[in-house]
Amino acid sequence: MDGTQLERLQDLHLGYNQITTTEGLETLSTLTSLQLQRNALEDISALAALTNLEKLKLEFNKLTTEDVTFIPEKLKKLRVITVAENQVDEKIVSEWNAFTLKNTETGR
Repeated sequence: MDGTQLERLQDLHLGYNQITTTEGLETLSTLTSLQLQRNALEDISALAALTNLEKLKLEFNKLTTEDVTFIPEKLKKLRVITVAENQVDEKIVSEWNAFTLKNTETGR
């Protein structure tokens, strides 16, 4: 895959790879779907740059609520997020999902 193909990449599956950080993914600005489930992620701060993300799978990693707090502010197009089996407060994610659904229905 050359650089021009990476510039158009929309869907990336990196699950089951023992990845510990998302550093380096911030350049993939056209991504709309990113699957990072079942890794060893402790740092996802680079994802803040992926403002076109609509779907993000993060279940079965080593994330905490603090690690994901940037998501609703930075990833405004996000429609689906999964964080099960992390140390993330599921209530917070439910609130994000309710807000996202409301904005999807109203077109905001």
